[in-house]
Amino acid sequence: MILMFVPLKGYFQALFGSIEILLYSMHVKNQVLPAAEEAKSIWTNKLGFRKMTDERYLEYSRDFTLTEFNGTSMLEKEVQQTSYEL
Repeated sequence: MILMFVPLKGYFQALFGSIEILLYSMHVKNQVLPAAEEAKSIWTNKLGFRKMTDERYLEYSRDFTLTEFNGTSMLEKEVQQTSYEL
């Protein structure tokens, strides 16, 4: 796997990009996570997540065990092939 540092991206964004490459190579379709209200804007504005609808939550909960915490919102993001090389 070849990982190239992309200028103007923070270390966390670079790390998260590497994780997305790994998830894509494993044929993962979606990422789901609980986000604290204080951090929600980072996940949505910087990393491309969106708030999960109640319908989507029910779909996921039929097939997977989801962990939620008080004061969090469930977010999701489709895993896509990135511009990084594998």
